[in-house]
Amino acid sequence: MVFSEDMRQACSSSWQQAVQHQFTKELKEKSLAPDVFARYLLQDYAFLGALLSAFGHCLGHAPDLRAKKRLSAFMNHLCLDEIPFFVRSFQDLGVKTDIFQAYEAPFGPQVKAGPNGHPALTDTTIAFKELLTSASLEGYAQALAVLVPCEWIYQTWASSDGSQQQQQQQQ
Repeated sequence: MVFSEDMRQACSSSWQQAVQHQFTKELKEKSLAPDVFARYLLQDYAFLGALLSAFGHCLGHAPDLRAKKRLSAFMNHLCLDEIPFFVRSFQDLGVKTDIFQAYEAPFGPQVKAGPNGHPALTDTTIAFKELLTSASLEGYAQALAVLVPCEWIYQTWASSDGSQQQQQQQQ
């Protein structure tokens, strides 16, 4: 078994909470209310800049060309696929451009109410942005320790059946 899988299993309770949360169940079932999805997307979009910065820092400190290539490919995916996904989703959900662009700011709307009544950044979003920033400044390994589980959770959410994917990875 690889180190990352050992670590995931050591934190299996937290992992299960992340991948089997009510939000993810409703998302898979396509029963998630549009306003709930819009709030989630705004929070997720708010840390995209910090995520790109963390990957950029890793890219600059990657130990070899193979690692640099993988990191740059993922950054390319974030810029060319993820950002347009957010923009399209916001348009489909009726979130105005000036609203979601306010969440691009380094710390986003950290007041009790975000722009035009939209939600402010949650404590969790703020803490995660701070974690991404501090881990990337500490070093390559520290940044990967934050980035790998984050992206692994997203990958699990995106799979048709997260538990089936985990079983396949263990084989």
